[in-house]
Amino acid sequence: MTPVTRKFRQQPMTQQQGAALFVSLVILLVLSIIGISAMRGGLLQSLMASNTQQVEVATSVADAGVSATWALTTEELLQDGGVLNTASETPGGATYFVDNTGNLSANETMIDSDRDTPVLTSQVVVSHVGPATAMCSGYSMTVNTSATSAECHGFRVNGTGTVGDVNSTVSGWLVSISASNSAAIP
Repeated sequence: MTPVTRKFRQQPMTQQQGAALFVSLVILLVLSIIGISAMRGGLLQSLMASNTQQVEVATSVADAGVSATWALTTEELLQDGGVLNTASETPGGATYFVDNTGNLSANETMIDSDRDTPVLTSQVVVSHVGPATAMCSGYSMTVNTSATSAECHGFRVNGTGTVGDVNSTVSGWLVSISASNSAAIP
């Protein structure tokens, strides 16, 4: 038996320039840039959503402070030592803080007391703006008989809610109509 020898023919050598490698590297670079920009855009949207959420919570906390002031003042009106009486006597207004239970306090209180620093706070400033005849429409401000004497006073309530380093302010008005006796005011 004769040995079989095969001869391999070589293909003619063509000049390869590495075009496939260059094209694939360019495609990889473009895809990397698209991926990085998509990640940065997602991170930016996440930060914007977080900031919007903090502003909404801060606004809710400020509104809760104004509502707590409204609820408390409708019960006490101008009693001695009350919120409106103190605001009437304090130049620039009286400052209060709202706690977890919705009560007003002269000392700063944390709503989120699980942390060391006040993350959530609600501050309310109640200012007496003087007689508010225009706000008391429907009531006679000139009633001054031996039976009844009425006064109408306006108060501005500015509530500031703080969440972390984000502040939001809500303002409202309170009107107090007081009579010198328990007779009904027309």
